[in-house]
Amino acid sequence: MFFLFELCLIELVMKKIYLRILIVLLLFAVPVFSQAPNWQVDPSQFEMSMIATVVLKFKSGGESRNPNDKVAAYIGDQLVGVASPSIFVSSQDRYEANLIIYSNDEDSIVTFKMYKAASNVTTDALNQIDFVSDSSLGTVSSPYVISDGEIDVPALNFNNIITPNDDGYNDTLRIFDIDSFSNYELTIYDMNWQRIFRSSNYQNDWSGTDLKSGEYYMNFSGDLNNIGKVEYNQKIKIIK
Repeated sequence: MFFLFELCLIELVMKKIYLRILIVLLLFAVPVFSQAPNWQVDPSQFEMSMIATVVLKFKSGGESRNPNDKVAAYIGDQLVGVASPSIFVSSQDRYEANLIIYSNDEDSIVTFKMYKAASNVTTDALNQIDFVSDSSLGTVSSPYVISDGEIDVPALNFNNIITPNDDGYNDTLRIFDIDSFSNYELTIYDMNWQRIFRSSNYQNDWSGTDLKSGEYYMNFSGDLNNIGKVEYNQKIKIIK
């Protein structure tokens, strides 16, 4: 009788051990996901707003096509906007989001966080923009790209040789795709980095007629429609 009791006790202990081992194995076998961010904004707390038409581009997985993904806008540590890429634009074959960004301060820098639902991961985007009340950023045909990885910046399309002789060819420095930029500024320096020209409303009309033939530096910066703030440093040459 005592022997049977010992066998039952041993069997009970072994079952408990097996159960614990099974629980440990299940914990390692099943991914443990953190909770999705509870991003919520109360518009009534803000006096100003702007709107951005955006797409999300993750460094792992490319451009978002999941309406459960999210983007959040921040000014400092304050959440000031949240949206999901839930609008399918068939002509672009992409999912876009209308992100309303709020603020009580016109002079603010906006940063972004991105949430990828498939992997339940939140990352910091590389982008940052200036808050401009009652403005819009991006369009349906050319949305602003928010990304947590490298963003491909196109080369600047301009003529790097200026021949100011009024023959109609290369008489001025022309940035051919200047209409793709906003809030842009052009600065010209000599080879000693002395500034000789600056314009915040450049009209493709600078010829350098008062300068000697030679090489100069050009700095052009601005907000590119679907990327954000970019900057180019190039050499140009004046030939007379």
